[in-house]
Amino acid sequence: MEDYSPRAPADAPPPERAGPGGAFWAVGAAALAAASYLLARYIHLGPPQGPWAYWPINGLLCGLLSRRPRSERPWIALTAATAQVVTIYLVRGNLAGGSTVGGAAMGAVQALAGAWLLQRQRSAGTPLGSLRELAAFVIGVVFLVPLALTPISALGFAYGLGLPFFQSWWPLFVGNSLSMLFFAPFAMQGWGRWREARALWPAGRLEVLLCQLCILVLSAASFGGLGRWLEYLALPYLMFPLLAWAALRSGPKWTALAILSVATVGAWCTSRGLGPFAVQDGGPQASVVGLQAYLAFVAFTALLLAALTEQHQRAFAELALQGAIQRAFFESSEPALALKDLGGHYLMLNRSMEELLGRPRERLLGRQLREVLSPADAALVEAHDQRVLERGQPLTFLESLGEGALHRQLLVTRFPVKDSAGTIRYVGMIGRDETTEVALGERLHRAQRVELLGQLAAGLAHDLNNLLSVLVNSVAVLQRRVALPREDAEILQDMAEAGERAASLTRRLMSFGRPEGSRAPLEVDEALRRLEPLLRALARGGIDVVGRYGAPGVSVVADASELEQIVLNLVSNARDAIAGEGRITVTTELALRPGAPDSGATDGAVSRWLQVRVEDNGEGMDPATLARLFQPFFTTKEGARGTGLGLYTTALLVRQLGGEIHATSTPGQGSTFVVGLPVAGPLLGS
Repeated sequence: MEDYSPRAPADAPPPERAGPGGAFWAVGAAALAAASYLLARYIHLGPPQGPWAYWPINGLLCGLLSRRPRSERPWIALTAATAQVVTIYLVRGNLAGGSTVGGAAMGAVQALAGAWLLQRQRSAGTPLGSLRELAAFVIGVVFLVPLALTPISALGFAYGLGLPFFQSWWPLFVGNSLSMLFFAPFAMQGWGRWREARALWPAGRLEVLLCQLCILVLSAASFGGLGRWLEYLALPYLMFPLLAWAALRSGPKWTALAILSVATVGAWCTSRGLGPFAVQDGGPQASVVGLQAYLAFVAFTALLLAALTEQHQRAFAELALQGAIQRAFFESSEPALALKDLGGHYLMLNRSMEELLGRPRERLLGRQLREVLSPADAALVEAHDQRVLERGQPLTFLESLGEGALHRQLLVTRFPVKDSAGTIRYVGMIGRDETTEVALGERLHRAQRVELLGQLAAGLAHDLNNLLSVLVNSVAVLQRRVALPREDAEILQDMAEAGERAASLTRRLMSFGRPEGSRAPLEVDEALRRLEPLLRALARGGIDVVGRYGAPGVSVVADASELEQIVLNLVSNARDAIAGEGRITVTTELALRPGAPDSGATDGAVSRWLQVRVEDNGEGMDPATLARLFQPFFTTKEGARGTGLGLYTTALLVRQLGGEIHATSTPGQGSTFVVGLPVAGPLLGS
């Protein structure tokens, strides 16, 4: 499985928690250098003057340096090498002709090179926590670095101690390699991070301690010379299961400690002639070679098993995390989500789908469509699924499902799910319940119809008021100029009173459809800026609404609600003309009024007016559609999506404000609506 965990850059130091600084680690490295030499000499693996007495510190220092920033590594290594040289001089009284200094220096260089390789190949997980990291560690740090550097220090030992080169190089190379294999994995672990160490592993504290104790006891019994039968039973048959226990249950951290325990006990006992590797006839050199071969095999096998297990555990944890993320998105999604096989059986569905169908998940999984939906609804969905299977691509449908209180209007996208060979295996769906939105849209359309009727009534009342004015004025003239009989005068008086009452009614209708009393100078740019959040909410997520306002401080005589309704209707119309992603631009600018004098005229408030331009990059309109655009009840929208009143109402409002509206459009390139409104008062700066 691919690892999606973040990785540190190759030249970045490994992550460390806040803790002791470089001085603490330098002192610790110096103490380790001195202690490791004294311990190795006390165990006396071979002659005291041999180079194998120096090897434990190299692996310890390499693992320690791999956990420190690069800026601290040189002087920590220098401190450790100095402590090693001083300790050797105090114990032996000489530096073996300078070869001790060269050996300690090359050991520090080897530790630095190994730490550099470890840091470059180490990922964000546990050190040596994958097969790739273990292979890089064994090939580079355990083999290549000692192979490249030990010949230099071997020359110094051969010269200082008077030994043949191969006799000096071979033990030094083997010791340095095994030092890296035994001690570096132990030292590079973060032992203060108990919780992090056990995050992926099932073993608790008690089990870990019990496993380590069993390995220590078995090592002591096996190498302690307690009996040949125990040695032959423990080393090949019991030691490996215990190391596998540590690798499979506790991870690389505790596996490294177990290897160190086995190596320490084995070296201690073998140097004293105990255990199966103590060879009396071949001398100490033969004992060391056999022990080193066994320990190398044990260490590599245990580390390999731990790395494979760690890699598996991390891959499983990553897979579990990705599954949890997918389930969280799936279950928390507001749209209804479902997955069916080609037979129509529900395999997966989320909480929203449960609520939509009105049944718990347990009663839906494994069921077919006809067991869940009514026959008519099931036939509709099956037909849509079949179209998706035939086309082999996602399709969107407007589906009306259910009856009565359970009736729902759904906008559903159905899509095929294909395998690696391109064969369709499943059909998925993403459905959004638009029942409430459709109901609100119908209420809005009814409100627009009522508003339109009010505006029509106001327009008729205006024309009727003009006719009534003629009648009322004519009656008044007759009353003043003609002397009529009493009965005729009373008839004229009744006509005048009726005309006044009718004129009063028409004025009320006019005020209902045209609330001029609320109109006042309105700064258009500022009003449109306040309207921007609503315009962006009105547009879909894939449509950008851009405002470009070029008439600062310019006002028109209008009510804020009238201007807002004009712009909202135009933006809504532009949104419906865009399929998918697009852009709507709202622009304001000053322009010369058609038919007015040029811009040099003195009556700027009359000759100039404000233009509000709404442009979209939608489907556009043909000339036939453009010619009928502002007619009442004309619409190109299907079903209940359009009433044909939006643009007609907009044109009425614009005319009531004394302005004009025009539209231009090109099929496939979009449309532009231009609203011209008279400027209120003189322009700023005119």
